[in-house]
Amino acid sequence: MSRGLKNFAPRTVALLVAAAFAGQAYANTGRVEFVFGGATLRNAQGDRTLTRGVDLRTGDSVVTTDGRVQIRFSDGAFVSLQPNTEFKIDDYRFDGQADGNERGIFGLAKGAMRTVTGLVGRVNRGSYQVRTPTATVGIRGTGGIISILLDLSTLVRGTSGIWTLANQSGVTFDVPAGRAGLAGSDQTQPPKETAQAPSAPPAPPVEQTSN
Repeated sequence: MSRGLKNFAPRTVALLVAAAFAGQAYANTGRVEFVFGGATLRNAQGDRTLTRGVDLRTGDSVVTTDGRVQIRFSDGAFVSLQPNTEFKIDDYRFDGQADGNERGIFGLAKGAMRTVTGLVGRVNRGSYQVRTPTATVGIRGTGGIISILLDLSTLVRGTSGIWTLANQSGVTFDVPAGRAGLAGSDQTQPPKETAQAPSAPPAPPVEQTSN
C-alpha cells in the first residue's frame, strides 16, 4: 500500500463512521434501555408493548401502568419514568453535534420523571423544555425530578444545577439543586418554592451494557 493511500484510508473510514453515527443519532431519537413492568409505546401506528432496545422518535409517547422505563437519548441524556406516567417526545433534534439547531421538547401529561440532560440541555439551555398541564420546565442545570400531582400541579425538585419553572402568570421561578418549586393548578398564580417532596423515579444508570 502506498504511503498516500495508507494515510488517506484511516481518515476516510473515520469520516464514514462519524457520518453514519450522526445519521443514526438523528434518526433514532432515543432508545429504551430498561423496562420493568407494564409499559406501552403509543404513536400514529397505534399502541404496542414497549420492550428494551426499542428506538423512539419525535411523536412517540411512552405510557407506563405498573412499569418503570429508562430512555437514553442520542445526545447522552437519560430519562427515567415512574409507574402511571405519560411521557411524549414532542420535538427532538440532534444530528450528532451541538450546532445551534438541536432541541429537546418533551411533554409530561401525568406521573413523574427524573431527567439528566445531555448536550442539548447543557450547550443550548433554551432548547430544552418539559411541558406539563400547568407549567413549562426549563433547564439551567443537569438533573431534576418532575412530578404531576393529582390536581395537575407541577412539582420540580432540582438535583443538580438550576431548573426553571414558568406558567401563564408570566413569572419564571428558579429551582436550584436541593430545593423544590411548585406551579399550582391555578395558572394565574406564579410558581413558588415548596417543602413538598416529589416521589422519585429510579435514577438513570451511569452505564448500560448489552446482553
